[in-house]
Amino acid sequence: MDYESLTYKELADRLGVKIESARKQVQRKRWHRVTGNDGTVRIQVPVEELIASDKADDAPQEKLVPELLLKALEVQIDGLKEIVEAERKRADTEALRADAESGRANAESKRADAAEKDRDAWREQLQNSQRGFLRRMFG
Repeated sequence: MDYESLTYKELADRLGVKIESARKQVQRKRWHRVTGNDGTVRIQVPVEELIASDKADDAPQEKLVPELLLKALEVQIDGLKEIVEAERKRADTEALRADAESGRANAESKRADAAEKDRDAWREQLQNSQRGFLRRMFG
């Protein structure tokens, strides 16, 4: 098995993770660590792990990002469609309410006109009957 000697920073960069995550992975997989004379720790990482990591990084990134964006946009579009539909329903309800109120106002206006005509007719009839009564009494 072939190994590649990397520092924690180099390993984190190759794996696309934070340095602390790289440290944890080294501990979990029990990769051999060597401390150099300058105090730098180098990890003996199996080349197969790096190749698998590179392949895992390449394939999904190219395909995953557009798919995620597409799904996010679809969710946004669905949300906007729901908002538009709710606004349409609200506008339709308000229009119906306004029409109903307008119809009630027209009906009330017609009733008021009819009541005024009726009142005027009764007033005229009363005045005519009073004149007749007064003429008969004093006439």
